[in-house]
Amino acid sequence: MKFVAFLFFAYGLFSIILAISQLRYFYKNKSDKKFINLKKYTKSMVSLFLITSVLSISLSLLMFFKSFPITIASGCFILILSYYTFNLGRINKKYGLSKNK
Repeated sequence: MKFVAFLFFAYGLFSIILAISQLRYFYKNKSDKKFINLKKYTKSMVSLFLITSVLSISLSLLMFFKSFPITIASGCFILILSYYTFNLGRINKKYGLSKNK
């Protein structure tokens, strides 16, 4: 159980690292005209990463300290991942980014 809580916590930290790298990319390539509106895209991506990281870290802390059942926690984590993928697709469609081939 604690191993799964550690995995959820690690995923939350990974999302925070992705948010920081997204901000770094934005400030490093401010003059890049590849995106339609890089500032709004970066803001949306960072907020998405931070929301998923806070949700997964809070879920891991619930599992670790309150002995949250693994069956309920795995369902919650699947909901967090589906929320992430749904909003990632929506953000990419909104800003006109095509999928990498």
